[in-house]
Amino acid sequence: MNIVFQNPQLTCDSMKSGTHFPGLHDYAVDFLRLYRPAVRIWPIKRLWRWFQFLQKKHLPLTGWRYVFSESHLAKHDVWLSLTGDAALPLSPPPRKFSGMKIHHVMDYSHRASEAAALLRAGKVDYLLGYSSHDKWCSFFQKMFSNYTDRVVPVPFGYSSRFRSTTPFSQRVPKCAAMGAVNPVCDPQSVASEITEYTAHFSNEPWAHAMRAAIRSSLVEKPDELTGIVANFMALPPAMRNVSYDSVAELNRHQLFLNDESIMRYPPARTYEGSACGTVMVCSDHPVYSDFGWKGGVNCVTHRYPEIASFTNALRSAIADPERLSFIQRASLENAARFSHAAVAEGLYAQIQLLWKGRVDEARNYWTR
Repeated sequence: MNIVFQNPQLTCDSMKSGTHFPGLHDYAVDFLRLYRPAVRIWPIKRLWRWFQFLQKKHLPLTGWRYVFSESHLAKHDVWLSLTGDAALPLSPPPRKFSGMKIHHVMDYSHRASEAAALLRAGKVDYLLGYSSHDKWCSFFQKMFSNYTDRVVPVPFGYSSRFRSTTPFSQRVPKCAAMGAVNPVCDPQSVASEITEYTAHFSNEPWAHAMRAAIRSSLVEKPDELTGIVANFMALPPAMRNVSYDSVAELNRHQLFLNDESIMRYPPARTYEGSACGTVMVCSDHPVYSDFGWKGGVNCVTHRYPEIASFTNALRSAIADPERLSFIQRASLENAARFSHAAVAEGLYAQIQLLWKGRVDEARNYWTR
């Protein structure tokens, strides 16, 4: 199976924030390091960016196989793109390539109809996503309707800085509440780029309803949660708090709040927090069980987005330290599957399964 990886440098480039190579998707770096696929830089004028990427990510500057022509591209079996919807106009699928085409949609809230049209025109066979978007996200089902049963979930994973350094018994028995609290009509986004997204979720004020609900409770009824929740979310009207070290605080607390977005996928903290040896408190939505998380076994679950259910589940967990310690050990075991290197290995295995026609196995690869 010969893979050609198009514009890998765009995978780790935050197209919307303006920062380069932030590391959230660095399983792509391990994929390059482990499997050395052929590389297609398109258009060729972006080649300088590729070498900048190699240097930044401590990858070899030489020894790569490049694809510069259509005839050379035709000798490969799989075309892979991890650029997401925002970069599709800059890095579209090659129309003349007759092999298997696989593209990662990343955060598909921006210019969704344009991305869907490019994917159709490029005859992309399978989409990678943060979860099984075709099963769980109504917005994806509407905008990418022709990809039902053709979405392959790939977890964010976590980098090496996320690790457990503090014995669980020495941590504060509270739930660390972290993350941005963004409205659906996010002022940080260009309004014209998310029109379809905001229209579809017009009845949903917040991108992460549970974070917003807990933040409101902490402000309006602080006595109900302050004894069991350590808040690191920004207080209104701010949306983001960047004044704390997430690794340090995760290691200081026994539990952390997790909240799938209204697009129904587990955020990066799912894997990062668990890798720090902190027990995840999340909803009972199937997006978590798709990646092996089970309430009462390796995480603590509640009904979404009910504050009372969250509070009861959290208090019960804290009140039984022996059981919580058992859950923490099982959580660390499941988290070990999601290091960036492990995700890279899993992605390669999923591509192999797709290439062999074993689609259901590829789609359920991360489920236990």
